[in-house]
Amino acid sequence: CNFSLVVWNLRGLNNPGRRSSIRLFLQSFNPSLVCVQESKVQDVDAAVISQTFGSSLDGFDFLPADGTQGGIILAWKSAFFQVSVRHKGEFSISADVVSLADAKSWTVTSVYGPHDLAGKERFLQELVDIGASILGPWLLNGDFNFVCDVADKSNVRVNRRMMSKFRHSINSLALLDMPLQGRTF
Repeated sequence: CNFSLVVWNLRGLNNPGRRSSIRLFLQSFNPSLVCVQESKVQDVDAAVISQTFGSSLDGFDFLPADGTQGGIILAWKSAFFQVSVRHKGEFSISADVVSLADAKSWTVTSVYGPHDLAGKERFLQELVDIGASILGPWLLNGDFNFVCDVADKSNVRVNRRMMSKFRHSINSLALLDMPLQGRTF
């Protein structure tokens, strides 16, 4: 099954003009599945999805923003995938995905990690708990608000203890960290 996936921290969908710009940008990728973080919206309906992603991404689910922070949206082409949301956590949304072309299945989890220290501890536990429930292929994506390496940081302010805990969580879940491309965090 070949498909196109877009993962993007949008930093807000409240402006209709921004939704239109995002839709025009995404047209060049023709994505089959979109995972966006930091939507900053508490309610998402079919009109918001169509305005933002176009009409071909006709399936969706979301984790609402907490006030003006966070918010995650999964949107997909129902002609390509059967999607069943399996878990909505404090920082993530997970769904089981089945390709209609070849019946291959996998799980996708999209995350938006917190900035505060107490939240980071809960976030890492949420990842470990989700990982323990996944039996097949798993795509974990999003904005973790963590770094695995000091070189990924744009400044010298690094909480090495939390960086180590994040790295340990990734290793315990047998995940691969895809290197950051283009800019630092």
